[in-house]
Amino acid sequence: DKHTNIATALLGKIKARTLDQFHSMEEEFITNKVSKDKLLEMISPAAKGTAEDKLRLAIVYVLASETNPAPADYETIEGALRTCGSD
Repeated sequence: DKHTNIATALLGKIKARTLDQFHSMEEEFITNKVSKDKLLEMISPAAKGTAEDKLRLAIVYVLASETNPAPADYETIEGALRTCGSD
C-alpha cells in the first residue's frame, strides 16, 4: 500500500510538470528535430513545468544545436526564461 501511494504521488508530479513532454523534447533536440519556436512554446509562462524544468530544456537546446544560435536567439530565449521565473 505504501509503494502504491509513493508511485501515485510520483505520477501526479510527473503529470503536473509534464516531465514526459520535457524529456521527449530534450531527446528531439539532441537529434535536431525541433525548432526554436517549439522551445519558446515549452518555456512560455503559460506552459506547465517549473522554472528549473524550462531552464534545463533551454540548456539542452543550446548544447544540442549543431551551430551556435544567433545572439538574437539567445536574447529571445533568455527573455522567455526570465518571464517564467528563471534567473
